[in-house]
Amino acid sequence: MKKLCLCVAATLAMVSCIPVGDFGTYWNKGVVDPALEGTWRKVRRPGQAPEESNVGPDELRFMRTGSSYSMYVDGDAQARSVRTLRVGKRRLLMDRSRERRDDNYLWGYEVHGRTLSEYWCLSDAVVEFLRTRHPDAKNIHHGTDGGPPIQIGTFDDEVFRILSEIADDSDYWILTARYEKASN
Repeated sequence: MKKLCLCVAATLAMVSCIPVGDFGTYWNKGVVDPALEGTWRKVRRPGQAPEESNVGPDELRFMRTGSSYSMYVDGDAQARSVRTLRVGKRRLLMDRSRERRDDNYLWGYEVHGRTLSEYWCLSDAVVEFLRTRHPDAKNIHHGTDGGPPIQIGTFDDEVFRILSEIADDSDYWILTARYEKASN
């Protein structure tokens, strides 16, 4: 089912993008990153196992629509709204459903030339970080109900501060997919 988008990756339970209940006021702090515009096709990385290349979609298309992008996944006619939020040196994509309030995600990315790299968090490392450094965090916590390992309720200043502590640390992020620009 294409609508499940980037985050349905049962094959890689150790990594995930982060589900977000509500981006709150941080949605308005997001920007349109001109480097994203266009169509991107997934490429297999050297040494990547075939099952690892199944993570995420095969094609992403970003079309600017005012103050955000419409993101189309694998040619699906239904678009998602996305904006970029910089946390430390890391760019995070705020990925928001237009139809469902409970279908929002946060994931990292980099664009270098014609290559888009997608990063998800290393769930076990982030869960341990939250347990030891921020056990009483209100809006970002480790999952306890068999759901996603990391969850954000409302993205607020506390969440931003906590993510700032791990944003630039590669111990908490893993490259999950690479895309090459196919067209503008």
